[in-house]
This record gives sequence, structure tokens and C-alpha cells, in this order.
Amino acid sequence: MTPGSASPVGSGAGDGRLPAILLIGPTATGKDSAACALAERVGAEVISLDSMKVFRGMEVATDKPTADERRRVRHHLIDVLEPHESFDLVRYLALAARAEEEIRARGRRPMYAGGTALYARALLLGLDPVPPAPPALRARLEDEAQREGTPALHARLAALDPARAAEIAPADRRRVVRALEILETTGCLPSTLRERWRAPAPRADLAMIGVVRPRPEVNRRIDARVRRYFASGLVDEVRAIRAGKGFSAVAAQALCYRETLAHLGGALTLEQAVSAAATHTRRFAKRQMTWFRRFSGVRWLVIDGDPPAEATADRLAALLDLPAERAPLPAGVWEAGGGAKHVC
Repeated sequence: MTPGSASPVGSGAGDGRLPAILLIGPTATGKDSAACALAERVGAEVISLDSMKVFRGMEVATDKPTADERRRVRHHLIDVLEPHESFDLVRYLALAARAEEEIRARGRRPMYAGGTALYARALLLGLDPVPPAPPALRARLEDEAQREGTPALHARLAALDPARAAEIAPADRRRVVRALEILETTGCLPSTLRERWRAPAPRADLAMIGVVRPRPEVNRRIDARVRRYFASGLVDEVRAIRAGKGFSAVAAQALCYRETLAHLGGALTLEQAVSAAATHTRRFAKRQMTWFRRFSGVRWLVIDGDPPAEATADRLAALLDLPAERAPLPAGVWEAGGGAKHVC
């Protein structure tokens, strides 16, 4: 499916139904609890927009909805497969399409909520048209990454496509291998192919709203959250999964999990793992906002402090009734530390 063509999810506006809701924002902004409260107000069910909440048993550091939230609001695409199983965008879109159809059939409103920007782009634009790599090519690149180290393959990518390499962490094997696959499969630079996804336009049947906080506040919340994860048994959880069938390449990239795996493998002390997890999560939040800023038609809500989820949901509900241009992301709100102005 090419960008700009009809998305596989939803049936479009004009059929008399309320548009589905897309609630986005960087990690540690409180969007998940706000999503639950908002869903209660607008008669919605939540479809997770998170690439790691799909894995059963990965509980401590994925911030899945609580048991109470799941009782109050039906959630989808959470705990659908085991950590050793692989997961990708194609499977996500298929499961999301099914969930949205089921929600509509019950007379409810679908609401996507989460921070995986790639999934959000796919909901807006459809699948990236780059063909999948031949299994033999992927196996060869994976073997080279294992023998030479992922940073060596990243250096190879940087020599061929420095723009794409700059967007990928040197240790992110999955994305490094995928970029090299694209190069060898198509003969095109991955960064050039990705340009067609640089400015997605809103799908007609998606009402987009976003939650953001000033960046220093997000960083403080991330640091506290990561410390809480490790104090709440993250190491034991990862050890137990590793002792079983282990982690797939996708699950092993989850924030805080990959640093814990490095700790259990002897590469990091516990203190170093905690510090690295916080650093990587802060960088991830920054990358999320880089992606989300490119989305046009998002009604942004800037919050700070610790308001109740219900209060945030009230303000988000009000945003749904506004034209998108009435609630843009204020200039500097993410970069600057103070003076953030609320838009609703």
C-alpha cells in the first residue's frame, strides 16, 4: 500500500459515524491514564498504540493499564503474544483493523492511544511500500551482526546512508539490519525512501489529539519512573523471561529491558543499567516528539504538574470539538523549561 492511499484501518468519514480518536504524545506524559478517563467520557474502547504492550509477561516497565482501568474500559492489543514471538507493523495493522471493526460493531468509538510513532504514521498513511527482504538476506545480516557486532554494521550503514544512520542508535540491531536490507533489496537509500513519510496528513476518519509536557518535566518523570521500575522487580522479571523461551529481537529492544539484559549478561552494573535506561528513555521521548511534530492536524494539550486523569480527560474532550488549527503545539514548549502556555 502506498502513502496517501486508503488505510487498512477504518472505513473513512462520511458514513455518519464519529471518527476514531488518535491520542499521541511522548512517554511519561500521562496519556495512558488520560486515555482511559477520556474513553469513559466518549464511549470509546482503547486500542493500544504501543509496540511493547503486546507482550505478555513484560509488565514492570511497559506501563500497561491497571486492572481497574481494564475493568472500566475495554483495551485491545495488550498481552497478545509471548516475548519470544516476533511482532511487526503488518501484524499490528491487521490486529488493529480487526479490533476497530469489533468496536464499531458494538456501537462504541475506537480510540488509539500510545507513543509508537511508526504505528501512528501507518494508521495515517498505510504501509511503507518497501518490499520485505528475502529471508536469506536477513539471515546473513543477522549473522554478520552477531559475529562483527551491531556497531560495525551501523558504521557500514553510516558510510552508505549517513542520514538514516544518524536516526538509529548504533546498538539497535533490528533497525540497522532493516536499513541495510532496504539498501540491498532496492538499491535506494533508506533515508530517501523515508522522505515520503515526512509529513503525514490526517486520515479523514481520525480525530487527532496530543498530550505534551515541558521537556524538563518529562525528563524528571522519566528518571523517577525508571527508578521505580528497577525497585519494583524489573531485574527478576527479565531474568525469569530469559530463563524461559527468552526475548525476540523486537522485545529485547524494549526500553529498560535491553539495559536489564545487558546487566544480567555482565556488561553493566545495576547502577549503570539504571542510568543507561533513563538516558535512553529521555532520548526516546525526544525522538517521539521529532516524529509527532510532523503530524498535521493534531490538537495539542500542554499540561504540567500532576492533574487528575479525569481533569486531563475533560480538557482533551473539549479539544475534540475544536478545529485542529485552534490547538497547535506552542512554539518552544518541548525545548523550553518554563512558561508553557495551556491551549485549552
